[in-house]
Amino acid sequence: GFEQIARGRVAAVLITTSAADAAAAATAGAADGTPRVALAVAGLPSGKSVLQLNAERILRLQRLAATSTFGKNAPVSRQIHWYIMTSPATHDKLSATVKSHGYYGLNPNQVHIFECKTAPPAFAGEPLKALTLGSATLSRGVPGSGEVFATLKRSGALGHMKRSGVRHVEINAVDDNILARSADPMFIGFCIDSGLDGAAKVVEPQSVAPVYAAVMSGSSAAAAEGEEAAAASDLEENIGFLAPAIGSYYFSFAALNKAATYYDTNPLAMYRMVPNAKLPSKAPAPAMTVNLPPNATQAQRMQAQQAIMAAQHAAAAAPAKPVEGYVPTRVISDIFCAQGAVMI
Repeated sequence: GFEQIARGRVAAVLITTSAADAAAAATAGAADGTPRVALAVAGLPSGKSVLQLNAERILRLQRLAATSTFGKNAPVSRQIHWYIMTSPATHDKLSATVKSHGYYGLNPNQVHIFECKTAPPAFAGEPLKALTLGSATLSRGVPGSGEVFATLKRSGALGHMKRSGVRHVEINAVDDNILARSADPMFIGFCIDSGLDGAAKVVEPQSVAPVYAAVMSGSSAAAAEGEEAAAASDLEENIGFLAPAIGSYYFSFAALNKAATYYDTNPLAMYRMVPNAKLPSKAPAPAMTVNLPPNATQAQRMQAQQAIMAAQHAAAAAPAKPVEGYVPTRVISDIFCAQGAVMI
């Protein structure tokens, strides 16, 4: 892993599509709508954000890789390119934050911020109907992590990776994970040595014991040998679904390029409806009329029209209310469970 980093063959991707809610922003003393990744981590003595921690780890990792590969006091000759995917809700503020902090010590040429313009519409009700934020605006959810593939291609980031000689990419999809290791050399090195095109970090099996127990429910101390074998086979076949990923993924550049091409040419592939309890929604301003007598004066008609306009403006200015619903979403981990659809 260190050698690949030192030779400039590793890139890191961070997905930062979520803005902090008003309460979290207020607690951190930040403006409403600040990207979640840019908030100071609560309880951290340094007051640093996850964004800053990631940048500083990359900076340190470059030095460690140079020393490990070329010897003590060796200068950093090749950098880790850091690609940050934003959403329409976070792009401007995150870009401004990174620049205002001097790229956290990184070379500006190695930091690449690109926007995911995909914003899936939100749905609610039975049958499902699109939620609105007024008469002509749809309520939209946050882009899922699976949007990163096509967005890397459409934004030109994937082409930049190729021109830069990148061969290995680690993607971090959880933007508030304080313990995430960008461009983890051990993880990347393991994947390279194992000849893997794609891999996901997962939690220890013990943490999902109830799920495993459910799969293994057919076996017991008194079960027949054939039933135990069948249960074990069931577990083996479903291991990809049962071991929960923690948001850190490795892809060889070839596999990432293949996945990006697939998603780009199949724009509706692998979406699923994901529940969301806080979707913003606001009904269109109601149509209003005032019954005036036939002999109403021009002044009375103008007064009525002004009252209607004021009521409609007040309805339009009213804050959106959170409702329960669903958002079409695709996530990175689904790529490992695709049954012969694509990929790796």
